[in-house]
Amino acid sequence: MAKRTLSLALVFTSLVCVFCTAGLLIGIYTANWRVFEPYLVNGGFFWGIILGSLLTILLAIKISYVKTDFSTKVSRNLIFGVMIFAVSLVFLTIFTPLSFTSIFTSSTTNFAINAGRFFLLSGLALILVEFPGQLKAIGLKPKADLFFEKSLTRRTLYWAQFAAGLVSLYLFLAIILYMITYQQTDIAANFVLSCVTLIIGLTSFGATTRKSWLK
Repeated sequence: MAKRTLSLALVFTSLVCVFCTAGLLIGIYTANWRVFEPYLVNGGFFWGIILGSLLTILLAIKISYVKTDFSTKVSRNLIFGVMIFAVSLVFLTIFTPLSFTSIFTSSTTNFAINAGRFFLLSGLALILVEFPGQLKAIGLKPKADLFFEKSLTRRTLYWAQFAAGLVSLYLFLAIILYMITYQQTDIAANFVLSCVTLIIGLTSFGATTRKSWLK
């Protein structure tokens, strides 16, 4: 239960990080945003945190998959996750002024929108954690299992996560230094981004220290 909860928390945090970073990358490449200067030398470093987030999601799913009780054919958590995701998506699409794409990328302090996003990502996290186990429960083995069994693949993921951890911690320091210097600029959004970036960085180093991908 503890490992399942940890997996869910890591997936949720990684999803938040991906969508926060995606919004910044869209601004960087379409509107020439220059974010967190002079401490961030290039906005391309945000691709590193996206890589770290995706690897953290895969690792969290791997942990949860190992602990899944395959005697249960249908997971109530999976059904619950689908329901939360669907209801949240309908709410954000119909009852807020956001377009479908801006649901994930626009920055806002509106409580209703951010609450909808929270439940949307929570539902998606539940789906991602439970779905691979459900494939195994009905007798299907995800093709990803065969992919991850290759030694070269595991070593590649190991070093990719290590590199992503370095980038994540650099971004965390850049954001913190920027917040200290410019104290009145997007405090809440920058605080959330710094927290999830730190978590991804520490998780990446923890995974490489424990050699999680090599086991």
